[in-house]
Amino acid sequence: MSVAPSVAYYNGDPRFWRSNLVEIDWGSNAAYETVFVSDGARARGIKVSQAHLIALLPGGPRGRKQLRGAGAWVAAEASRMKAANEIPPDIRITEFARELATRMDEAAAINRSIRPIKSRSIESKLRDWGLWPITSIK
Repeated sequence: MSVAPSVAYYNGDPRFWRSNLVEIDWGSNAAYETVFVSDGARARGIKVSQAHLIALLPGGPRGRKQLRGAGAWVAAEASRMKAANEIPPDIRITEFARELATRMDEAAAINRSIRPIKSRSIESKLRDWGLWPITSIK
């Protein structure tokens, strides 16, 4: 069984991403209309982070995990910093992670329930936590 493609898309057409037939294959770095569509639209070699793409898909983020522990603390501090305009627009991810680690260490000195983590650990998780790039911080 197959049906016709939902619509004719042009290269780079944003309507492709809004289609309820789009299936994303993270392993192959590709997206296409579901398998029941013959000759459906395809996008290959996608160069968008998963966090950015999920934010752009209809219905908002899907399956976003609730952050706990250090991740929750880092997310809350990053949101507070963004709201207070304390993040320079040209900051690099390493610098941002170092600043967050420093603030976490300072907070842990006051509050023993906070278990600080190293800046490298923060840097490696910022994208997974939806905190990089800075524009993705809520």
